[in-house]
Amino acid sequence: MESPLACSATEKLLLGPLVRMSPSVRHRTLATVTPPPLALALTYLTLFSIVLTVALNARAPWAWTWLALSAVFVLWRGVYAVLSRGQSLERQMVRIVLGSAPLFVMFGPGNVACIAYGDTALTLVSLTGTLGIIAGLSSRWAAMPRAAITTITLTAIPPIAMLLMRGGLEMMAGVMLTLTTLSSVAFTLQNHGYLLSAAHAEEELSRLAHTDPLTGLANRIELHRLLERACAQLQPNEADSQLAVLCIDLDGFKSINDAYGHAAGDALLRRVAQLLQECLPAKSTIARMGGDEFVVLLPGADEVSARRTADQLISGLSQEQALPGRQIVQIGCSIGISLAPMQSVNPEMLLARADQALYTSKHRGKGQARIWHAL
Repeated sequence: MESPLACSATEKLLLGPLVRMSPSVRHRTLATVTPPPLALALTYLTLFSIVLTVALNARAPWAWTWLALSAVFVLWRGVYAVLSRGQSLERQMVRIVLGSAPLFVMFGPGNVACIAYGDTALTLVSLTGTLGIIAGLSSRWAAMPRAAITTITLTAIPPIAMLLMRGGLEMMAGVMLTLTTLSSVAFTLQNHGYLLSAAHAEEELSRLAHTDPLTGLANRIELHRLLERACAQLQPNEADSQLAVLCIDLDGFKSINDAYGHAAGDALLRRVAQLLQECLPAKSTIARMGGDEFVVLLPGADEVSARRTADQLISGLSQEQALPGRQIVQIGCSIGISLAPMQSVNPEMLLARADQALYTSKHRGKGQARIWHAL
């Protein structure tokens, strides 16, 4: 299970359940929060234009105050964006919320002032901004429903209360705004569920594309990707910058598979994968190439340590194993080894040479490990 994200109390509060999600799901979900720069600029230009229109027409102290505060909050949003550069995606998203929410929430008391001012046109203009905020937050901030719902509520409650208290058609407007707000809250929760489902599905597809479905180990595609990365990171002038590639082929697997059936063979392959994970250090990479062939990448291993590890694997895999039907079977394995950067830094060449060493090992008695340069 993924360990919870280490973050502050504020970040935990705003991120909510995402704190407990895997990093890939969390990142995919949070990536939906930030709109394109043009859309973001148009949003803030629209909101500021609404406040400016109110101020120029009302020419009252409260209107000028709203305009001044809006300018401050837009600047505050820009400062938060600068401060979040280079930080984790989670912290960037939290800063987006903290930088934007004050501007949105200010529309609540601004609406109240417009309603009290008594100018229907200005009231409609200001409420348009509020409705836009509510609609935008229900979709754009759906990744963080706590932040979205809290901001929606704080923005909508002041004008709703004011409209309901005034009675008549204004009370009906308050009722409609209430229903709109409740619908937006429901949409926010629904959108959050859709985002999580999509992120989980994408993560699962990515996992399946790079994982052997039988053993849960890396598959051939993932092995090549990891081997290319490991080779690219090798530093020829550093003594500990080494890599050993071990090609492992099981001895006697076909006879067991033929005798007990494919289900028993699959169970044995899963048991072998488990034994490899138990015997090898955590920093190693284990992959199943197909059939009964496995490949292990040992970073930092030289000729001596690679051979020692290979001997340990041969000993461990040669032990008797119990199959699900209580059959006791015994297999062995042969191993071929290539070394980087001594023998090559080309991924395909390393695999080919380890495979050649494996071929020689199997044809010279099996149950042994051979290093390519010793052939």
